[in-house]
Amino acid sequence: MFHNNIAVQIFAVILGIFVFPVLSFAQSSNCTRAYKPGGCAQFNRQECGKYMYPGDGCRCDVAGTSYDQFVPCYWNQKFNTCLADFRTEPWRGSCPIKIQSTARVAVVQLDSSKAGDYAAMTNLARQAKERGAELVIFPESSAFGWLNPEVFTQADPIPGNTSSEFAFVAISANIWVAAGLAERGPKIPGNTAAYEVYDSGLLINPKGEIVLHHRKYSVLKNAFNPKDCPAGLGKGGGSYTAGPLSDIKVAQTPFGRTAILVCADAYTYDTTALQTLKSLKPEFVIIPWGVAAGTEKDCGKEYFNATDFAAKAAKYLETAYMVGANAVGKRPYGRFLPSVYCGTSGFATPAGKIGGVADTLQEMAIFDIPVKRP
Repeated sequence: MFHNNIAVQIFAVILGIFVFPVLSFAQSSNCTRAYKPGGCAQFNRQECGKYMYPGDGCRCDVAGTSYDQFVPCYWNQKFNTCLADFRTEPWRGSCPIKIQSTARVAVVQLDSSKAGDYAAMTNLARQAKERGAELVIFPESSAFGWLNPEVFTQADPIPGNTSSEFAFVAISANIWVAAGLAERGPKIPGNTAAYEVYDSGLLINPKGEIVLHHRKYSVLKNAFNPKDCPAGLGKGGGSYTAGPLSDIKVAQTPFGRTAILVCADAYTYDTTALQTLKSLKPEFVIIPWGVAAGTEKDCGKEYFNATDFAAKAAKYLETAYMVGANAVGKRPYGRFLPSVYCGTSGFATPAGKIGGVADTLQEMAIFDIPVKRP
C-alpha cells in the first residue's frame, strides 16, 4: 500500500509538471504567441516554410474569419513574398484550432489558341476532378477569344449551343464549371446579319444546369478593331454591349453565397458593379479574367495582375473570397496590339490579401479555399 501511494504521488507530480501545463497551454489564448503575427506575408525568404513552432511550414491567418489555419507556405519568386499553399492539408499543431471547411478549386490558364477547344477544356475539367476539385474555372471569352469579331455573327444566345458545350464539360467531368463566353444580344439596327454581343459569365452545376448567368457591366469602349466591326456599331471601333446591374446576383451553392463577375466588373477604379454585389453580402465570388499587358515582362506588375485585382476587390467587398482564372498566350484580336494575357490566376481573402497565385507556366492550378458550407 505504501509503495502504491508513492507511485500514485509520483504519477501525480509527473502529470502536474508535464501533462497539465501542456493541456493548459493548449487551451489558453497564449497558444499562438510563439508565431510571428500577421500571417505569411511578413515572413522573409529565409523564414518562409518554417514554423515558429514545431512543424513544416509557416503560420497563415485566414483573414476575415474567426479561424486560424496553419498551412505550409512557399516562396513565390515573381511576387517576392511568402504565400500560403492551400493545396495541402492544413497542419494541426499543438494549439487547438478550428479548421474551416474548404473547397478545392481548379483555375485553368487557358492558352488563347485553345479558345473554343471544348475537347481540351473537357479534358482539363476531368483532370481537375481527378485531383479532387469541386469547381473548375475558365477565363473570360473562352469560347471565341476576347474581341474576336466573329462573335457579332456567330455568338449564340444563352441558353444555346455554346452554353450547352460548357454544360457538357460539367456533366462529363461531374464538376461545377465557371466560364466566360460571348452571348448574342439584340439585332444591330440596319444590319440583317449581325447582333450586339454581351461579354458573359456562367456558373454551371455538375448536372449541366445554369445556376448563375451574368452579362458584364463594365465593358471597355471601342475595344474591337474598327475595320473588323459590322456596320451600325458606330465610329472608332465596336464594343461589347453592357449588361444590366440586375444580372448581379448570389446563389446558394456548396461554396456558400456565390456570385460571378466578369473581369473589369471586379476592378476598383469603378466600383459600380462591386457596390451592387456588396449589398448582397457574397461569400464566394468567381471571376473569369482577361487581364493582358503589352509585353510579358509587364505581367505580374500592378494593373497586369489578375489576383492583385481580386485582392483589391475582396478588400472592398469585405465578405468574400474571390477566385478567378486568367488566360495566357498572345491576344490576337482587338485594338492595342501586340498584347499578351498575364495568367496570375488565383484567389484572395476577404481581408484583401492574396491567398494563392498560379505560376504563369501552369496550365491549371489547384487551391483549397475556405468556404461556408450551407
